[in-house]
Amino acid sequence: MKWLLLIPLAFLLFDTPALGIAAIVLYFVVQWLQKPQDAAPATQQFRQEGQEQLTPEDLENLVLLRLELQNLEESGRIDTGQLKKLAKPVMRCAGNI
Repeated sequence: MKWLLLIPLAFLLFDTPALGIAAIVLYFVVQWLQKPQDAAPATQQFRQEGQEQLTPEDLENLVLLRLELQNLEESGRIDTGQLKKLAKPVMRCAGNI
């Protein structure tokens, strides 16, 4: 689809060079403005403090973290006090759903 616009711009460039160059520059500026700027995946975006809406990936990570903490407690690597201390922030985040 883009090449359909570039062909008339190329003919315009050969016919009247100044107008053709201006049209090509305008075309690329419009294309650049239409692209999302600095679009990062949702998994790499950091939450700001006070932001309460969690994504499904956040909830999945909280569940996996809670399960891993339970497995560590069951295997004896951490005691119940450590489990409560470590799980408290996880449950607080999960409580903001």
